[in-house]
Amino acid sequence: MSQAIHARPSGLSKFALSICIGALGLLSTPAFAIPSFARQTGNPCSSCHTVFPSLTAFGRQFKLRGYTMGAGLNNKSFPYNLPLAAGVQVGNTSIGEPNKGANASEDFPRADKTILQQFALYYGGKVAGKVGAFAQYNWDGIERKWGAEMVDIRYSDSTMVKGKELVWGVSMNNSPTMQDVWNTNPMWGFPHLSDAGIMPMVTSLMDMTLANQVGGLGFYGFYDNQLYGEIGFYHNGHQGIFRPLN
Repeated sequence: MSQAIHARPSGLSKFALSICIGALGLLSTPAFAIPSFARQTGNPCSSCHTVFPSLTAFGRQFKLRGYTMGAGLNNKSFPYNLPLAAGVQVGNTSIGEPNKGANASEDFPRADKTILQQFALYYGGKVAGKVGAFAQYNWDGIERKWGAEMVDIRYSDSTMVKGKELVWGVSMNNSPTMQDVWNTNPMWGFPHLSDAGIMPMVTSLMDMTLANQVGGLGFYGFYDNQLYGEIGFYHNGHQGIFRPLN
């Protein structure tokens, strides 16, 4: 069963966008699209992203090194030295010419309604020393609940091996593929939100199916900016087993 779906902007969406921009700028001037990372490194978002969400070489290094690069917040006083950010996303789904036999009112009970899809709070940057984190806690307006959407806590260090640098680290996260240092896996797909429908699409196990359902610990290394290796283990609390997924 399928319907033709058309997203349309609304006045409320533009208002929410202005709220989002204002929230992102609360702790810094000027505001950046990823304010906590930008404030910490002192670089604009384009230094990490060219085509969102894929990372540039600098963006990969920032993630590999545990989100700790940069000293832009060191001279700030509390709470302005905290790498915090916030965002709001509002959506409106309309149904146009559903296929014969489809029931739009059943499949999309909230169609033609403006929905607060997400209100998110972020911690993104250095925690202390060589430990950093990227964590998102948000209200999901589709599922109507609060939750830790994304959590990636890292410890990273580097050493020299045969005259070449080896960057290595440990990642604790709650969604397989979130730790991907290229940001090309399903976890980073846009817009990373559900729509107003009630019939979920059929997806693979790694395509966000395990997101927020497991906890994982991974070990990685990047040698001479050429050779990358990683192994991760995830525990599913519902099944009570410990199994490798990477």
